[in-house]
Amino acid sequence: MNEWVALGVALGVCFGAAAVGSRATMPQLRRWYPSLRKPTWNPPNAVFGPVWTALYLTMAVAAWLVWRTGGD
Repeated sequence: MNEWVALGVALGVCFGAAAVGSRATMPQLRRWYPSLRKPTWNPPNAVFGPVWTALYLTMAVAAWLVWRTGGD
């Protein structure tokens, strides 16, 4: 398989999993998360989207790199 196609598959799988998780939790987040007692060092809500996006992106790249080496 072409390496770039494999990267696309890895990205699709990781972001697909993110979308499924988001759809499952989003309805409750609007009520539940704001009601939690959070520490003073809790980051602002605007940070969570970019951070989770970066995490899923790095997971996809890591899976692609493992695939490229044959899993060794």
